[in-house]
Amino acid sequence: MSKSYIYEPLPEGAKPVAWWWAIVQVPLLFLLAALGAALVAIGVVSIAMLNGSWDPVQSAEPPAGVVAALIVGGMFGLFIGLMAVSLMKIKIEKRSLASAGLNGFLYGGKFWLAFFGGILFAVVVSLPGSLLGAPTGIEETEFVFNAENLMTGQYVFMMVGLLIFLLIQAPAEEVFARGWLMSALAWRHGLVLAVIFSSAVFMLLHGDRAFLGLGWLVYTFCAVGSIGVMLAAVSYASRSVIPAAGLHTGYNFTLFAAVLTYLTGASENGDIVAAFMEMMDSMGDLGDLEFTPAMVADLAVRTLIPLGIAGFLFSRRKTSPAMPSAEVTTA
Repeated sequence: MSKSYIYEPLPEGAKPVAWWWAIVQVPLLFLLAALGAALVAIGVVSIAMLNGSWDPVQSAEPPAGVVAALIVGGMFGLFIGLMAVSLMKIKIEKRSLASAGLNGFLYGGKFWLAFFGGILFAVVVSLPGSLLGAPTGIEETEFVFNAENLMTGQYVFMMVGLLIFLLIQAPAEEVFARGWLMSALAWRHGLVLAVIFSSAVFMLLHGDRAFLGLGWLVYTFCAVGSIGVMLAAVSYASRSVIPAAGLHTGYNFTLFAAVLTYLTGASENGDIVAAFMEMMDSMGDLGDLEFTPAMVADLAVRTLIPLGIAGFLFSRRKTSPAMPSAEVTTA
């Protein structure tokens, strides 16, 4: 049976996961990664109690600063864990890192070039909806934007911290979905199934909005799913997961930085923790999605542009030196 390789052919004796087994393994691996988040959360709570930042006897609800530390620390632990289990799976399957698209230094030149491409992409797909007034999930009130709130060490620290976090989060997702999973499925089942399956997993990783109603489910399927296909195309065309990781990081950084900057500038005293907590609250308080003309236009842009880029990239695969036949036999 002829097998497809996305990055490099798998070594002799490799045992890439099959689609039916991946259905079981993906949630189990994510739960294993979540242990990292749990360990960090336990550490944050322990430190807060030891240094007197939070006394559960006096207040059952932890202070905002402790909650923010729990969220940030837990997310760091989760995505470090996700990166670890992805690399573990590659090794368990007796594969090389190059066969999973890790064919160079992750944070090298290709990453940062794609990072700035991700910033541009985020602006392009977000601008039409913003201009047309598509809902963002952030409560809109009259305010005076205070630029002085951005001229503080706290704001700079928040932006640097955000970048450091995303330098772990986005690459971890790419190594998991486009590195380990997509390359394994392509070798066993071909490119089409690999792209669809890995993009579906990517969509589920970002599917929190889907539980808010049918409208948000459709939005998630179209907007997030199309970005997943585009990132798969970036990996396929470049024969590396590194550009996709950079693009993903730049895209996420632009969106999160824009929201945090807006909320910090709109606050009365420039409280960074309050701005962060408001952003987190806004993610789960979007309400029912109404398909107004502005929202339909926003969804169309966020769906069609990534799919158009993907279609172009799938036909522009980077050439490589001649490689041995990918003809293998599997049980």
